[in-house]
Amino acid sequence: MEAITFDAGGTLIWPYPSVGEVYARVLSRFGIQIDPPKVESDFRITFKQMRGVDRKTVSDDSERAFWRGIVETVLGPHIPPAEFDVVFKELYETFASSQCWRLAEDALYTLIELRKRGYRLSILSNADSRFRQVFSEMGITELVEQVFISSEIGWEKPDQRIFRHVEKKLGLAPHQILHIGDSPHHDIEGATNAGWHHLLLDGDDSKSEFSSIKKLSKLLYLLPNNP
Repeated sequence: MEAITFDAGGTLIWPYPSVGEVYARVLSRFGIQIDPPKVESDFRITFKQMRGVDRKTVSDDSERAFWRGIVETVLGPHIPPAEFDVVFKELYETFASSQCWRLAEDALYTLIELRKRGYRLSILSNADSRFRQVFSEMGITELVEQVFISSEIGWEKPDQRIFRHVEKKLGLAPHQILHIGDSPHHDIEGATNAGWHHLLLDGDDSKSEFSSIKKLSKLLYLLPNNP
């Protein structure tokens, strides 16, 4: 195995302190009060439903429309229609800052150690170009060889075309790559169908049907030095 690709959201990074809290903070600037736990719950349900639909192509424009749909569903009843566009713009741009994200506690150490062991590391994320700034501010970009973002490539996991794109850019065969992610569908099924090695990052892996790890640092016990 030569290379390891990591999913981003839910694997390397997490919203901080939570999506509900960030939404509440931004809306308070417009004099709008919401209940963060309730909004967080509504967001999770809506996000899961909307991410459950595989798309044939993606772009930065389609990602912006995707997030607008989520915000309309979750926050629409709280935002006056005349203010929606400006509120959404503020929310969308807020998540382009690393201040709204946190690294998994063992992410940096794990990435640094895997680099020392000779593995080629990259990010492979269903995301948009905002995340390049987030990764840079968090110090991730300098630790990886490449950052593959679906909206820039045109396809998203589990579409086989994005996996083939990564193989071509890295100059590697499927069996030479391991993918780590938190989505059984996008990450694990996608990697499986592509012929890649894979591990599911699952905080409660007792019920997983896939090979899984609870923490990223577990990789250090599984992967020896790469000769």
